[in-house]
Amino acid sequence: MANPRQRRKVRSASHKPVRQSRRANKNLKKQPPIKGPKVLQDAWDKRKTVRQNYMALGLAHSLTPTDSGGKDISHMLSQKYDNVASNLSSSNSNQVVSEANAESGKISQGATTAESSSNGKLPRGFGRIIRDESGAIVEVILAEDEESGGDEAEKDMELDPLEIDNLLRQPGRQESGNASDWLLGNNEKDGSSIGVVKALEAVSASGTKIVRATSAGETRYLASLVEAHGQDFEKMARDRRRNVQQYTAGQLKRAIAKAGL
Repeated sequence: MANPRQRRKVRSASHKPVRQSRRANKNLKKQPPIKGPKVLQDAWDKRKTVRQNYMALGLAHSLTPTDSGGKDISHMLSQKYDNVASNLSSSNSNQVVSEANAESGKISQGATTAESSSNGKLPRGFGRIIRDESGAIVEVILAEDEESGGDEAEKDMELDPLEIDNLLRQPGRQESGNASDWLLGNNEKDGSSIGVVKALEAVSASGTKIVRATSAGETRYLASLVEAHGQDFEKMARDRRRNVQQYTAGQLKRAIAKAGL
């Protein structure tokens, strides 16, 4: 049962109930400030999402260009692989392979001729499916580096991550050294996005690397652990009284080396 104060509030003309939708719309308009170069702040459209802004500026919003639902974003590298995949699928659709030999389990001569008529060798990450006249899968052919491990593959597995990263950075191992290959093809018609991209490249080329220093509080925190345990990082990690942040032995080792203790 309502009390007299609630009844007066309902009868009052000055009282207006708070609308939840109005509050939600106000919260939607509270966007965080854009932290980045001045040229990016000027070109940013607050009415668009982050992904829409990146697409309008001609930039890839992700280094893994796969859209939700399986739709590929049309940047230059994915277009190149899409063309290769379409050529392979069209060549496979035109190839008709005879039925497999039941006794030996090997593909008949028709499969050999169909395989030899294919254009070029398979790129890495792709395969070829060979079917017979009834549509059943007879054989699946993978790329050479995937189906045969080889000495080079075993050598790469033995390398540590730093050596593998250095090998991938070599010009011969890179698929494309041009940063423009990661730009989207759906730029604005007026060409303003091209100027933004060039300005961002100039800012990136002239920038200096920021060296992160250990804070005074973290230095005291690490110094107490070093004073108690020396260089025994396993004991530091198990010290529940001093290691209140629950750092692992590896984290403590890197932090102490960075602090110079």
